[in-house]
Amino acid sequence: MTSSKNWQDNQLVVSPMESVEYTHTIYVDYDPKTAARLFTAEGEVYWTPNWIPTLIKGDCFRKNDIFINTHGTVFIVNDYDSECGHIAYSRVASGMTAGTIEISITPEGKGSSVQITYRMTGLTEEGNESVRKMTAAVYAEEMTSWETDIQCRKNEIDRWLNSH
Repeated sequence: MTSSKNWQDNQLVVSPMESVEYTHTIYVDYDPKTAARLFTAEGEVYWTPNWIPTLIKGDCFRKNDIFINTHGTVFIVNDYDSECGHIAYSRVASGMTAGTIEISITPEGKGSSVQITYRMTGLTEEGNESVRKMTAAVYAEEMTSWETDIQCRKNEIDRWLNSH
């Protein structure tokens, strides 16, 4: 647990906030440069159920581009380097949590190994509860579902990739 500090009436107020950090690695059947496209606002449309992003600034392939998902979570692109296999986002779920997502993609066999690290901190007591629910097992299960979703939607993904 960390603490949040702010000044109120010239006094320091400290609020205990929950934080977690988890890393999980999945495998995808795409080379690293192509795999990077899957982990963008547009790319996730083809494999994430109910993923409908709204692009606010840019196309989400450049630093400081911004998009919002259907749950109202704001994502800011911190890095998108498909050549080096590195993608990073800041994310804020208003009144709930803030954190980062870091994705490292390396060649493995005919595809790629994708290491995904989530760091999340509660912003409110409700956010703290959400963070407490994100256990290592829950995170691993979610990441495994990403791998499965990508495999199951390979045809749709391939059509999208071939159309660009």
